[in-house]
Amino acid sequence: MNKNIRIVHFLEATLFTEAFIESFSKMSGHVDFYILNDGSLDKGYLKKPNVYLFDTNNSDSQKTIITNINLSDIKLAVFHLMNGKKMEIILSLKKDIRKIWCLWGNDLYDSNYFYPFKLYEKHNLAYAEQDSNFIKKFYHKPEIKTLIFKVLLLCKSLKLKSPFLNKLYVTFTIDKFEFIKNNIDGIGYIVPKEKRLLERFFPDKIYSHLYSDPELPQFKHLSEISGSLSGNNILLAHSAAESNNHLDCIEILRTCKLSDRKIIAPLSYGGSQPYIDEVIRKGKEYFGESFVPITERLPLDAYSKILSTCSVAMMNQRRQQAGGNLFHLIGSGIKVYLNTENGFYDYFNDNGIKVYNIKNFKNTFDYPADLRNNPRKLKELYSEEHFQEQLEILTKKI
Repeated sequence: MNKNIRIVHFLEATLFTEAFIESFSKMSGHVDFYILNDGSLDKGYLKKPNVYLFDTNNSDSQKTIITNINLSDIKLAVFHLMNGKKMEIILSLKKDIRKIWCLWGNDLYDSNYFYPFKLYEKHNLAYAEQDSNFIKKFYHKPEIKTLIFKVLLLCKSLKLKSPFLNKLYVTFTIDKFEFIKNNIDGIGYIVPKEKRLLERFFPDKIYSHLYSDPELPQFKHLSEISGSLSGNNILLAHSAAESNNHLDCIEILRTCKLSDRKIIAPLSYGGSQPYIDEVIRKGKEYFGESFVPITERLPLDAYSKILSTCSVAMMNQRRQQAGGNLFHLIGSGIKVYLNTENGFYDYFNDNGIKVYNIKNFKNTFDYPADLRNNPRKLKELYSEEHFQEQLEILTKKI
């Protein structure tokens, strides 16, 4: 890789921002990072000489940053998680800067009609639709959304315009689809299933498995695995997001004899309060004090200690989600059950990392011998060599 290429990254402040800064600094000897925030951010990494605040409430500051980038010799701009503000930035950058969209998950699965994804299993779907009439339920079917998208895309191609149609183009993400098609040069994916999906719609893009650095914090403990687990509890998902399908997991667990096992349910972020209340209500109704909701955000070390009390994890997301948590769980030797629609399911099993079909969750909590190979296999899959190869893909022919 050419270490002299100037690169800029745009990302939000999250739990892993500092780790991403360290990771993607490997791309070149000249990498800058802009952290999108309303101006209130106070983090130590902002003191780094190549890390700057992109104040979303200060238009003058934004214009100055964009002008300076356009006057510089920056060749590559990487956007972590696509949203409206980053789309504005992309449109303001000069054409000869290569622009990369690094998808996270919700920016693909939750907000695109060219690929409307079914997020919910039976019981969570019933909860999501409890106040919907027949028309809304019919409209929310993925096949209906796809049909509407195709009709509107045809209308747009025929240059049909009206205030009503223009509103529909935005609502049904026709404009976003065309934005990606016309303004994005490359896409960073999390699992190969996403690459195969997106290649159907955007065949001419550069594709890179970018979030694969083995030095990211979710991999750091792989060398510390002792081969034994300190507890026998069950982890139920990683957040309060409805896409975790907690309610369906609870129904599965009702059929199991839990003995002295506790169900640990992290619910501190990602979901609405009414949904969190419903999950807690159901959990307490069926399992009493054995259902342990975590409703406060914990430091990473404290959260890791709680995970270490679990020997089994139920991750029922139908889409790619919770990658950092999965790496931590698998790397810790925990038995992980996944929804087979989740892109991680095939990716892991195809590469010798044993995960299980959540529909086959049984009233057995044994520890199969082949799980002991998972940390090693995970480390082989997310190697430094692989990460460097993926970085090379992005900068090739610049």
